[in-house]
Amino acid sequence: QYTCPMHPEVVSDRPGQCPKCGMTLVPRSAAGDHGGGVHASAGHEAGHGDMMVDEHRTFDISFKDDYPNSDMAGRTITFAFHLKGIKKREVPEVDDDLAREVSSFSTLEELKADIRSRLERAFEISVGNRAVFELSGKRTDIQIPRAFSRNIAFHVLENQARQLASAGIRFDEFLRKQGHRIEDLIERMRPDAEAAARAEMILDSIGNLENVQVTDEDVERELRTYATSQGREYEEVRAEFEQAERLEAVRNDARRQAVLVRIAGKVRVVQEAPPVTEASEASEAPVSESGDEAGTDDAFPVTSPLGEA
Repeated sequence: QYTCPMHPEVVSDRPGQCPKCGMTLVPRSAAGDHGGGVHASAGHEAGHGDMMVDEHRTFDISFKDDYPNSDMAGRTITFAFHLKGIKKREVPEVDDDLAREVSSFSTLEELKADIRSRLERAFEISVGNRAVFELSGKRTDIQIPRAFSRNIAFHVLENQARQLASAGIRFDEFLRKQGHRIEDLIERMRPDAEAAARAEMILDSIGNLENVQVTDEDVERELRTYATSQGREYEEVRAEFEQAERLEAVRNDARRQAVLVRIAGKVRVVQEAPPVTEASEASEAPVSESGDEAGTDDAFPVTSPLGEA
């Protein structure tokens, strides 16, 4: 299987390009080592799983011609292996003590309720995003300035560069090994960037029509979520955003997410209409689970492989 070095959730049975960023997919065994190193499990795979602590051995590994690291591709290389130690992951008891240790909550039930609430909100945002992106794909009449889409593509690449930097990998070196140029990536990302720009314009229009308001608490929640995802302190993240004058961007994102949640609340699951034939021209309109005809209320139908959702 193949995956994207920047988006590990993207998995394919064949080589190709990542649908999110356009980068070349690499074998999953190679992606885990950021573009062509050797995993610590290599010794076990080579038949040295019986090694003792502090033991030294050598073994050969043959690499395929299409291996991502060109220095290793098509070669058989001898590696010296030193087993420094064996560690076992200790999983703590899931109780109130753990909840207090890993969060600001006093009980496990409070932590569970918070996790459930965040998962539900993330699902609602995902559903809303899907609906809006389907709509934006149909609204090709909305013209997007090239500079606008380019800015969105640049923002995505900046995030990828930061993620690589946190792993000690230079972005320019990563691009060189992948055989990409930034300008080529931006051009490849342009259709998706334009769709994202149209989606933002649609969300902002809906937010204006619905008079969606964002509070300081909403902004704080977004910053805390970001800080947690980065393993950083909230105060440090807020100071960084304030210094870079990016709090307004966070407020806009929070407002768009609130709009997405509202859209998700209007999504209804409906049956897919059968193909129209001469014998079925008089077929009834799709019916929602509630029994209403699709399109007669404020439902927001979303196409899915199982019909419309």
